[in-house]
Amino acid sequence: MTMTETLIQNAKPIAIIIGILIGYPFMLQRKEKLHTDKQMQVFLLCLLFSFLSVLSAALFASFERVLTGKGFSFGGLSMYGVYLFCPLFFFPLVPKRYRADYFDCLAVYVIPSLILQRVSCFLSGCCYGDVIPSTSFRWPTRETEILFYILVFLFLKNKEKDQNVKEGALFPYLMISYGIFRFFNECFRYSDSSGLFHLGHIWSVLAVIVGWSVYTELRKSKHR
Repeated sequence: MTMTETLIQNAKPIAIIIGILIGYPFMLQRKEKLHTDKQMQVFLLCLLFSFLSVLSAALFASFERVLTGKGFSFGGLSMYGVYLFCPLFFFPLVPKRYRADYFDCLAVYVIPSLILQRVSCFLSGCCYGDVIPSTSFRWPTRETEILFYILVFLFLKNKEKDQNVKEGALFPYLMISYGIFRFFNECFRYSDSSGLFHLGHIWSVLAVIVGWSVYTELRKSKHR
């Protein structure tokens, strides 16, 4: 097996490790929001963020396989799990007084890993787009998603500095924006199912609804 084939075969675990290494410096800059001044605690929190994100993505992929009649398998990853499952695992593990700050940090932290996961999809040859009519080219679903994450990362970093933004709002921002983006991108993504609309459209709408509900509650609490 060549070095290139080895990298492609292990693209996902490599992406996870690199994501931790990239995310850790960002979290060091946010020690105040993590309520610690110890580098080791920050690193352990990064490991927790990564573990919960990957576990959620794997469980959601398995959930999707069962729903579509393909049987249970724990080998794949679905990005929807980061938005719809991860908060469920994350919420009870975080002290109530720190939840808003931790969710803000999680929103920023996971983006480099999500970018790398789409890079690994590109290397592995999965998650590609449908052929554009009258051409021999496929819609660049993975590339547009990488671009989306870069733009939303810059957006969240800007919102993080805005004193008018409620603590805890960054993750709902991420959920809402991803749901809207993915809904339209899903129309051009290759799927085993026939038709323009896929199961991913349902998850996209759900991500927007949940994200907006959480954001609305945060806005209400701001004025109490």
